[in-house]
Amino acid sequence: MAEPRVAGAQIEESLRRLQTDRIDLLQFHETFGMEDPDRVFGAGGGMEAAVEAQKRARYATSDSPAQEPDIHLKMLETADAHKFHFDSGAMR
Repeated sequence: MAEPRVAGAQIEESLRRLQTDRIDLLQFHETFGMEDPDRVFGAGGGMEAAVEAQKRARYATSDSPAQEPDIHLKMLETADAHKFHFDSGAMR
């Protein structure tokens, strides 16, 4: 998980390459460890950049491997504790 400055730069680079100023879907991809939700939402976590990018995103989602449903559930619970709403979730 990238820190906000790095995550923000990655988002801006993606927008530049895609030649757009709008994000359709912002996804936290591959949350593999039980500590990942706390890192995403913690101080200096990627959620800081995501909240800023969400101003230009239509939807936000979280993605976890299907074999780790507890991690996906923790991500949703952590989001709720931070008053953040994911528009969808994916387990693959």
